Amino acid sequence: MNRNQDLFSTNDLSLAAAIIATRTSSVSQIDWKGREAFFQFHNSPTLERVVSEFWNKDLSSDCLTYFEAMRYLKKRLFGGRDAQ
Repeated sequence: MNRNQDLFSTNDLSLAAAIIATRTSSVSQIDWKGREAFFQFHNSPTLERVVSEFWNKDLSSDCLTYFEAMRYLKKRLFGGRDAQ
């Protein structure tokens, strides 16, 4: 994870899907470093709370919404580096 004032970055697919599923933020871009993808989100206090709840296993989300978020991210990843 990388945090600065404007962007939150993670290479964790599960966390990225949770952020999208909770409608906290959408992916602003995907950065590639070698074969590793980093999901970039606009940072906010709400996003920080969601990340904390995710890692503390306190975050709840609708299963179908989480599945759809995961499918969306995989489509962006496996659709190619230019499918942004």
